[in-house]
Amino acid sequence: MTKCSRRQFISTAGAVTASTLLAHGCSLGNSATVSPSRLTVHVNAADAPEVNAARLGYIPLTDAAPLIIAKEKGFFKQYGMVNVEIVKHSSWDDVQSNLAWGSQAGGTDGAHLLSPMPYLMYSGKTSLRERIPL
Repeated sequence: MTKCSRRQFISTAGAVTASTLLAHGCSLGNSATVSPSRLTVHVNAADAPEVNAARLGYIPLTDAAPLIIAKEKGFFKQYGMVNVEIVKHSSWDDVQSNLAWGSQAGGTDGAHLLSPMPYLMYSGKTSLRERIPL
């Protein structure tokens, strides 16, 4: 094993990383300069969604970020969902209640959920607190 200083190791690793990124970037051509926000999708009438409105709920946590970013960047409108409303909820029990009501009764159509919640929703209990023993 050869002895090399920390400074030599860092400079060698940096040079290898830079050359790899440079070689990879040059091989992609023009497709590397296209950002996802510049891509346009044309929705044909036959490919349009069956509904163009939805109420989606979320709890203000970091894992709800994709839902919020999709709304802010206009991804729903880009794919034909022009009337999407994002609704902030205060608790998981509130999310469950709004999903059970549905948007016709003032609730939500979908939500950012914990993975066991859909399975627990129809177990006959009235709230999440009754379903999940603490």
